[in-house]
Amino acid sequence: MRLVDIMWLDPEFHTDRLRIRVAQAGDGAALYRCITSAAEQLTPWMSWMNPLPTEAGCEDFCRRVHADYLYGKSLQCLLWSRRDGSLAGFIGLMNIEWTLRHVEIGGWIHPKYAGQSKEALEALVNYSFTKLKAKRVYMTIDDRNLAANTLARRAGFKLEGLLRNQELDAQKAWCNICMWALVDSDVRGQPGGTVEPGTGAARSVTSVAVTAPLRA
Repeated sequence: MRLVDIMWLDPEFHTDRLRIRVAQAGDGAALYRCITSAAEQLTPWMSWMNPLPTEAGCEDFCRRVHADYLYGKSLQCLLWSRRDGSLAGFIGLMNIEWTLRHVEIGGWIHPKYAGQSKEALEALVNYSFTKLKAKRVYMTIDDRNLAANTLARRAGFKLEGLLRNQELDAQKAWCNICMWALVDSDVRGQPGGTVEPGTGAARSVTSVAVTAPLRA
């Protein structure tokens, strides 16, 4: 990894409705409040919600991911509403592979701001390809999470396959994972796919309300 690579990791950028900023020391209390108020929506998809994180644990997380940012390992950001200043969720670039230019996107959003999921995701995708010069951007999503899989499709990601019994879910049961990806030569808007809840079977869809969080 070169110094210029680290410099490409901007600590903050904006969309029309969101301020996207790297998590840092002092953000733990706001993150804790956001998580606890969205616990019902997050718990089915996030293994780290069992048991529920503590405020101290959220603060430790913010400090650790900020250190990872400084070392160029990841760009894990909090989503702040530009309208009311509240914390709206979390999104980040994890597992940055500088040699291959591969990055993974993951995150979640508070149900109050669910309509801004696509805006946040597309901002990170654009950042990955323009600033980081990524060759491949990918997401892994539980096949039962219809809203998140549909969001991936709406953002232009291609469904590459289904990884069966790939991970343990929040209830410690085996789950299937959809692998979504974009490469630098992809053209947005081509048909993708989403997943029928509970079946793992890919199908085409036109639209669906995005009310569930992204898988981290």
